[in-house]
Amino acid sequence: MSWKFLIYITFMLSSINAWTQNQDTTSTFLLNEEGSAYIIFDEEFLDIGALTLGDSLWVIFTFNNKSDIELSVSDVEIDCACMRADFNSEEIIKPGEKGQIRLMFTPRIHGRFSRNIVVHFKEIEWQYILNFYGQVLRP
Repeated sequence: MSWKFLIYITFMLSSINAWTQNQDTTSTFLLNEEGSAYIIFDEEFLDIGALTLGDSLWVIFTFNNKSDIELSVSDVEIDCACMRADFNSEEIIKPGEKGQIRLMFTPRIHGRFSRNIVVHFKEIEWQYILNFYGQVLRP
């Protein structure tokens, strides 16, 4: 199976889920059990294009706190030793403010790639899966 097909299927499943919840399919949200924590990520699938083997790149996912409570990121799980997550678990994202998940990506092999991260918030039991993809070129 090609990586484009896997990304397409993942995107379609995400879109169907948003549609069934009667929401705009261009943004994704999370609610806690009380329905008060409302988070929108600007991008859930990010095409970072091409980079050369040996180079490093910051990958940044931005989200909006549309809730009426303060939120904070508790953990970011990565699926590869080629990534390092940069976030402050003590940072409070107030209602109406934006937050960021930053990843330093240093690929170790050339070719096409797709990487997932899982974001956890302290105030929400749900986890959120983000993806970035692209191609690593030989030097």
